[in-house]
Amino acid sequence: MQFLPATFAHAAKLAGLIKPDICNPADAIPAAAAYLVSNGAPGDWTRALYRYDPATWYPPLVMSWAQRYGDGALVVWPLIGTITQGFGPTTFTAEPPRCYEGHCYAHFHDGLDIAAPLGTPVRAIAAGRVVLAGRLSDGAVVVEIEHGPDVLSLYGHLQVTLAVHLGDSVVAGQVLGTVGLTGNTTGPHLHFAIYDAGVPIDPLLILPVRP
Repeated sequence: MQFLPATFAHAAKLAGLIKPDICNPADAIPAAAAYLVSNGAPGDWTRALYRYDPATWYPPLVMSWAQRYGDGALVVWPLIGTITQGFGPTTFTAEPPRCYEGHCYAHFHDGLDIAAPLGTPVRAIAAGRVVLAGRLSDGAVVVEIEHGPDVLSLYGHLQVTLAVHLGDSVVAGQVLGTVGLTGNTTGPHLHFAIYDAGVPIDPLLILPVRP
């Protein structure tokens, strides 16, 4: 990271450096780390990077390089809430039939339902590209992210105003939208699903241990 002199002086003070040299990496690196932490990292890298450089292109560029050099495997929960319906066969008759792993079921839930208050931010579980952002035929507002060839994550029942658009590149933890009541739903929650070549995968096999 490059510093303006005034910003470096502030960052060096945060890092507790004595007689810091802006041209010395031994001073610049801990100063940069202290500055980013003071502005929200590692919990919110995007905010921290915007505080360093408010150009709209800067945080996505930095995060894209971070993913390329080791941060790309980061997976996070889309939100923290109560799982009200899990993955798999269910007695809930609103769910459609599905044959899965050699067995056919009258009703099958292809993801997780996670209850949360209206307006709760919903985040991308991993880096990828937005391949769908909008309303489906049943009225549900949905975002889909492609994480690799034929690997998708889906975020459903969102509020109408989304934070991303078709074609956007996103990073893990980036806000996509907020919990809503769009489509066929019994209450505010996120419907979250993961598909590999069109086949649903139990998200609990992919997501990290719940915080």
